[in-house]
Amino acid sequence: ATRPGRAGRGPVALPAAVPFNLDEFMIKWHVLANIPLFISGEHLLCNGYEHYQYDKDRKMVKVRFTSTPLGSQESQLALMHGHVKNPPTNTDWSLNPKLLFYLPLNLGYIMLYVAPDMSWCLVGTPSRANMWIMTAKRPITKDPKPWPAGVQSSTYRFQMGCTSGGYGDVISCELQDLVTPVFKGT
Repeated sequence: ATRPGRAGRGPVALPAAVPFNLDEFMIKWHVLANIPLFISGEHLLCNGYEHYQYDKDRKMVKVRFTSTPLGSQESQLALMHGHVKNPPTNTDWSLNPKLLFYLPLNLGYIMLYVAPDMSWCLVGTPSRANMWIMTAKRPITKDPKPWPAGVQSSTYRFQMGCTSGGYGDVISCELQDLVTPVFKGT
């Protein structure tokens, strides 16, 4: 399958979908690092987590994103809802953010990798402009390498399409250079 890519780059081939259990995924995920959505000011946030719930009657995913603006002690909440577009594989979602009401934007949200033990996941957008690495356990503040155990940067480059030039110059970079850590110990 393909999706439209960034302007001038043509369609982007999606990675092969690896199915996962949607019910098991419906937990609180801590945002460890990201390539943020600048338009929403996500680059100015830290200590984010996403709590997922699935409404089986409406076949709808509900997302509660809680985060703290840099330099603040007050958390803020953003709400979204959406649908899984490819059950039972469950890797291709569309989300609608809530401002005053839910905007019918159907923003692409792709589960690029979900660890079999549900310890971590890698989520991205179809354009590959944004990415989130999330863990089921809260990161340890003083851990110099908080990345999920056994993960190598090549895993992320493959999943995000970097081997085909998806990020241009960052292909040779290590994982730490591809993402912005967003967990700040308190």
